[in-house]
This record gives sequence, C-alpha cells and structure tokens, in this order.
Amino acid sequence: LLASAHTLLLFKHAAMMGIDVTSATANWPKIQARKDAVVGGFRKGLTGLIKSYKVEILPGRAVVTAPNQIKIETDTEPMQIQADKIIIATGSQPSQIPTIQFDGQTVISSKEALAFQQIPDSMVIVGGGVIGCEMACVYAAVGTKVTIVEALSRLIPMEDQWVGRLIEREFKKLGIDSHTGQKVTSVDKTGTPAKVVLEDGQTIEAEKILVSVGRRPVVDEETIDALNLQMNDPAIAVNEKLETNVPGVYAI
Repeated sequence: LLASAHTLLLFKHAAMMGIDVTSATANWPKIQARKDAVVGGFRKGLTGLIKSYKVEILPGRAVVTAPNQIKIETDTEPMQIQADKIIIATGSQPSQIPTIQFDGQTVISSKEALAFQQIPDSMVIVGGGVIGCEMACVYAAVGTKVTIVEALSRLIPMEDQWVGRLIEREFKKLGIDSHTGQKVTSVDKTGTPAKVVLEDGQTIEAEKILVSVGRRPVVDEETIDALNLQMNDPAIAVNEKLETNVPGVYAI
C-alpha cells in the first residue's frame, strides 16, 4: 500500500519535474488486489522454501503441554508430537489502549487498516510511531482526511528530534494534521462520524479511528501455565541464548 501511495504522489507532483500528467487517481480495488497478490506471493514462496528443506508444516493450534510434548488442535482430531527442542515463535499483535477497545469497524488496528474495501473519508490515528505514520501517508495520499495524535512531544519519538520535525513538516504538505503532546481522553461512537476528544478539549470527528500504539507478544496461556514459564511483563522471559526457564524450550 505504501508503494502505491508513493507512486500516486509522484504522479500528482510530476509537474514539478516538468512532466504533464492530466490526472492521477487511486483505484482502490486494484491497489488492494496488488497488495494481496504481493502478500500471497511472499507466503507461497516462503512455504515452498520451507518445504524444500524438508520441514513439515502442520496446520492447527499448538499448545506445549510438557517440556518435550506438543498438542496440536486441528479441524479433525487433536495430534500429539514430541520434540527434543521446542521454539515458541508466535509473533505479535497490535497493542490496545484500555479506554479505546478495538471493535473492528470504527476503532481498528493496523490489521483492519490494511484491508479496507473502501477509502474512508476521514481517519484519526492514535499513535505517531512507525506504523501510525506509514498509515497516515498511505491514506492521506489516496484522499482521506488524516489526523494523527501522539502522546509524546514529537512524531517517531524513538528517533532523533530532527526526524520527528521533518516528518511533521512533510505531513503538513500532505494535509495531515499532527497533534503531539496530546492524549485521547474519550471516543464517542454513538453517532456517525465518531468523535475523538483530546486532553486539551478538542473534539475531532472521524469515520475511522486507527489505534497504533505498538505491538505486544502473542502468548498462549495454556502453554505458560503448563510449563510454568517465567514472564518478562507481557513477553516470555529468555536469556541471551533465547532459552526460557524450562530446559529445551526457547522463545523468539
């Protein structure tokens, strides 16, 4: 999506380079179809690569029931397999704000933001990190009125100060409103559009509210309880070799 948005902006600004382009508009269904094709190609390629190394892929939900024992829940019947070493690599998922719960329709995560069937008229993005800024660029380029809200003093707060200032300046050129040093105090979804209230009392109306405040590990409670795994806040605790407190069980 970001590549499509970048290409669209190149055409829109072509006149600055002495190139006359009559019009450039976003064909959203085609943009989404290309994105799906690219993702599907990566998935197919990785699956083929894994199989070429004689790695067996078992579809289902896995629970580590003992240090060397795994239960796999499938659509038909559960399976039991044994292994000398087990690596837990369950990935991550979007973090939530307790006061702004995802509903998959109005209040969304980056997962839903990547799969819109139609371009929203307006969007408030809560969180000015990498994902939030990328989504802001994509949707501003295709015509969405975007407002981004960041609790810290600048966008991309993990980078040097000049990076945040540069991005905020470029966002102004794209028509993106940036509110830094602000928190969202409440969201009212009773009407259309929804209303987002900031700390300073401002109310911003938006069709979609994208909460983009980082990602957290996906952990399986059954596995944690069965193995009595030690935790490091939301993540499984590991040492410098990625070993958990259970011999033979690793987490990445």
